[in-house]
Amino acid sequence: MASVEHLAGEIDDNNLRSGDVILNLYQEDEIIKAKTILDAKQYIKADQAHMTAGSYIRVKGKFHPGNQPRNLTDVSLFELIMP
Repeated sequence: MASVEHLAGEIDDNNLRSGDVILNLYQEDEIIKAKTILDAKQYIKADQAHMTAGSYIRVKGKFHPGNQPRNLTDVSLFELIMP
């Protein structure tokens, strides 16, 4: 589970936004800040989660070690969970 903390995407030629997003990933009793790059469909879900109180994202991808924000790549699941 994750909350969307920051959106920094750019608008493409089709007038759709995609790009960098910062998430807070909730793992057991720890919160880990992660950075990922989203496509336009995923970015719409991230924006909805960011703007709707109590909304979260269920995300699955490859989590890289290192300093926070840690990189999250190969996102295979990005699902909006509304309250």
